[in-house]
Amino acid sequence: MTPLLDPALRSRFKKVGCGKNEKVAERLWWLADPFWSLEGNERRNEHYARHTMAKIEEPARNTFNLSWSSDLREMIVRYGWSRYWTRGPGTYAEPQNGAISGHEATPNYHFVPVSLSIDTTPQVKFDIDLGPSAERYSPVMARRVFEIEPQVATFRRGDSTRVVVAYDVSVRKELDSISVNGALALAHDEISPPVLSTDSAGRKGALSALVDSKPHIMSLEVIDSSNHRAAAWKRSVLSLRPRRAEEIALSDPLLFEATDSAVGDLETAMKFALGSNTVRRGKVGIYWETYGLAQSDSTQPVSLTLTRVQLGALRRLGESIGLASRMSPLRIQWNQVNGSTIAYRAVVLDLTLIPAGKYELTIQTTSAVSSRTIELR
Repeated sequence: MTPLLDPALRSRFKKVGCGKNEKVAERLWWLADPFWSLEGNERRNEHYARHTMAKIEEPARNTFNLSWSSDLREMIVRYGWSRYWTRGPGTYAEPQNGAISGHEATPNYHFVPVSLSIDTTPQVKFDIDLGPSAERYSPVMARRVFEIEPQVATFRRGDSTRVVVAYDVSVRKELDSISVNGALALAHDEISPPVLSTDSAGRKGALSALVDSKPHIMSLEVIDSSNHRAAAWKRSVLSLRPRRAEEIALSDPLLFEATDSAVGDLETAMKFALGSNTVRRGKVGIYWETYGLAQSDSTQPVSLTLTRVQLGALRRLGESIGLASRMSPLRIQWNQVNGSTIAYRAVVLDLTLIPAGKYELTIQTTSAVSSRTIELR
């Protein structure tokens, strides 16, 4: 699979040492599989099909009227074979002898990672719309694929971690079918089967799965399963780790729509969870959990802070010379009453008067802190 790798990955692939290439290739194929929620490895199957097509075309006369060579074979392996051809304008003397162009399946994407660590659970990055990529692939299950930024939150459950992923693709016209299904896949490595959650269907919802408290790769896949028009996609690393039972810790804050219904547990918060970290100016709910509390911790001071980040250059200049007032962070403090070793808490904030922009939402106790970056619009 070396021709499919960008120069940086190709160089790293060659340095892994004798006898380890197959192991690295297995990991790369695992990561390049577009949809973990579906059986098989669609991207690797396509790779084998391209090699087969190259063998079929090798002894035949090709459309370009060129002698077969290794560069033609590599083009098929990297980008696939042409689905159709066009001829450009010819010369005055030979108007029907213009240049011939082959056209592969489109739209196509770059599912091979753009960066990867190969020693442990990989620190991996993807850019499926990368333009000058070493390979391209047009998925069978979705003619159009686009990345989304869902809201991801983790919650401790004994020795395990419950991962909650909320998404919202209701504004995408490509996914206006009633057959859209969401799936969450969590995998520690290429050997163990992924933990799947498909208990939520539709263009908007929250999925959750219980996994061991160790690093996992998350794959969110929202697919039009009937018409195969489009799929929303997100794959990233979750750096989960085990915690001591007596260690005081906070879960991630989970943003949810403020409603008249009381939110007192995770299940209720998931029903109204926001599909991203983007928040409309108005009322928004925040749910979180505190772990490791002892009976002596009957009350505990808690603070919630909203701090502006990434100010524009003009704003920073105005503040520095006194033409604009410095924005003070929004800060709320109270004493939380604890009834058990896990404290569940939900609050509703009115952000109507807060200027639009990016903010760091921080929840802090005497010995633990949790934060999330949100964008207020």
